[in-house]
Amino acid sequence: MRNHAALLSVALLVSAGVPACGGDSGGGGDTPAPVNDAAPAADAAVNMDATPRDASVCADPPCKDAYVLNVADATGQIIPDAGPLPPDMQLREFVDNCPDIYAQGIFPTFEVEIDDAEWAALQAEFADPSAREAQGLSPKPYHPLKSFKYRDEVYTDAMIRLKGNPYFSWTPPKMQFVISFKEVNDEGRFHGVRKISLDAPWYDPSLLRERVALAFLRESNVPASCANNAKLVMNGSLYGVYVNKEHIDKEFLQRNFEDDEGNLYKYGYELKTNEGEADVSRRDALWAATDLATFGSLVNREGVLKAWAGEAMLPSYDGYWCCNHNYYIYDEPGKGFTWIPYDLDITFDGVPVVQGNPFQDVFSSGWGQQPQVALVMANPEWRDAFSATVSAMLPYYVPDEFERRVAAWDDQIRAAVMDDPNLPFPYSDHPAAVESLRTFFAQRYEHMSKLVTEQVDCEAGEPGEDLDRDGFGRCTDCDDLNREVYPGKPDTCNQRDDDCNGLIDDGETCTRCTAVSLNGANFLLCPSETSWFDAYLGCTREGGVMAVPEAEAERVFLTESIVNLRASLQAADPMAMLADSWWIGANDGDGEDRWITQESRVIDMPPWAPGRPNGGRDQNCAVLDASLGGLWNDNDCTEPYPSICRLP
Repeated sequence: MRNHAALLSVALLVSAGVPACGGDSGGGGDTPAPVNDAAPAADAAVNMDATPRDASVCADPPCKDAYVLNVADATGQIIPDAGPLPPDMQLREFVDNCPDIYAQGIFPTFEVEIDDAEWAALQAEFADPSAREAQGLSPKPYHPLKSFKYRDEVYTDAMIRLKGNPYFSWTPPKMQFVISFKEVNDEGRFHGVRKISLDAPWYDPSLLRERVALAFLRESNVPASCANNAKLVMNGSLYGVYVNKEHIDKEFLQRNFEDDEGNLYKYGYELKTNEGEADVSRRDALWAATDLATFGSLVNREGVLKAWAGEAMLPSYDGYWCCNHNYYIYDEPGKGFTWIPYDLDITFDGVPVVQGNPFQDVFSSGWGQQPQVALVMANPEWRDAFSATVSAMLPYYVPDEFERRVAAWDDQIRAAVMDDPNLPFPYSDHPAAVESLRTFFAQRYEHMSKLVTEQVDCEAGEPGEDLDRDGFGRCTDCDDLNREVYPGKPDTCNQRDDDCNGLIDDGETCTRCTAVSLNGANFLLCPSETSWFDAYLGCTREGGVMAVPEAEAERVFLTESIVNLRASLQAADPMAMLADSWWIGANDGDGEDRWITQESRVIDMPPWAPGRPNGGRDQNCAVLDASLGGLWNDNDCTEPYPSICRLP
């Protein structure tokens, strides 16, 4: 077992950007010998560290890929700390037990063979997803593969489908894929995983943001996916370079939690484990909680604060902290709910509101805030705990190490990116994106360090700097970058906590819904546009449930009421807009094509519009469409629409 002095010397080497040697490869898998085939498309997995950047230091490969990720002894266990290290060198007890196909020192090549007809069908789905939707079909069905090969291993029961949002992330000519090993045999696994997820979004030409972000989260003890990069060879030819990312599923839970028998929910609502038998009442209670005591009783506070702090520190623009989109929650038995960050390709310098400027306040709940975040950040005790969490995680946000990883990992992939025949961006964007990413970390770290120091002053009762000059310092202003947000500001209907009281849109304007009645049935038409989940919460606060208008007379009545409300609003304000689609209570998030009400009643014959539902697993919430006479359509639960409540 190495002593404390040896551990400190390792930390000193890597803090200077020099790889430390010895121990096992990142991800826990064997690192193969380098292969230098003439055709890059057919390369086997390549060991990036076989020819280290500094051979004099790394004379005994494989080298470590990360100073926290892989400082281990010969047994694979982390070296116990014999005493405190300086804050910028502290190492925690951490072993990265990722499946070996996600090892950081390899650049795996996945070779797939697919029938010409199935390949043509995939291409057609990618070219025109709306065509299948018009037929009431999922735009992303699975197709059989003749074979899936990795090194010398061949798997013959794999299937492939398209991945991502058809109307945002699908940019020709490059398709993104999910390869599943469990569609034919539910027990099917490959190197311990059910599925391989291959991401290459057009908005991350570095192909590295998510990989760096996920490594930081794992090292900070936040449950997060394993990831590296991989090449895909399709029918013998290089198709492209991808981020090779782990799915959030049962195996992920087994690796990250002491008890993996709890309920896992995608987007916070869609049940992904224990389907068909789970009691989801705790999930419903979590989202219905309007006070911090109730919320706190349902969650694992440490886990929640770590996940939120991690997203805010990166920063991430597509998660829960901002903007209630890509995330999971897991209800661990005996411990409560925790958040799991996911899909982190819009992070670091790629965040639109940052745009290369790192000065986004980590402690601000005003940036794409969610009701639970607003509650937490408005409470001094929880806010102080969040501040302490950021402080504890900051030593893992090491700019020199992040820059070294970006350089090393780009060395792995750059030649293959140059040869990639299906890049959705000019190749010149790649080196420019890598350089932008490398220069971001130091500025972001410096700014976060300043915020952490200032937070100590806040906790001591100081007002803090007033960045937006609205008369309230950042210690009391819940969004000190927005002059329209400060304590005592009237709360208007804008999905924001304008008055810093921890409640979003609690002003009179926002809570004003229009009551209508039909044959003794009472409804509320609530024009404020929210996600389905927030509409669910809003109806609960009003003492009702989301309406499920099945009968024709009820649907026609509600359609007419929506038309009349629109006319009334536009008479008062000609610029007022009111959508045709209104959230109702039907959803199939707990089981595909099993549509249920908020009270879990199965809906036998939903009145779908022709060709609907057609969104598959991506659209699990129903709307009443006034433009179709009140017939139903399915949509992404995170889209903002007005809603219809039914009162007792």
